[in-house]
Amino acid sequence: MFDFLKLGFAEVNWLVVTAIGIYGWVIKKYSASAQELAELRVRVIQIENSIKDMPSKEELAEIEGDIKVLTANIGSIANSVEKVDKAVTRIESHLIDKSK
Repeated sequence: MFDFLKLGFAEVNWLVVTAIGIYGWVIKKYSASAQELAELRVRVIQIENSIKDMPSKEELAEIEGDIKVLTANIGSIANSVEKVDKAVTRIESHLIDKSK
């Protein structure tokens, strides 16, 4: 009844070698080469170095506070410049009217 399932040593050997060959081909196809691993290692080191040099959240908050203070100072300087500009315009107008 199951005579077709009887396999000899040669057939079993052929099946095992074929299965191992297919397994090896699949593993090689989906595994990374040594060069790819070296390239990834270099990229990871570069990313780690760039992250190491980045400011922390606390440093960013401090910089933001400094920028707010500078913005307020620039606003007050702009107001002072406007007042000086108005005073110069008034003096200029006075001198022009006086010379006529």
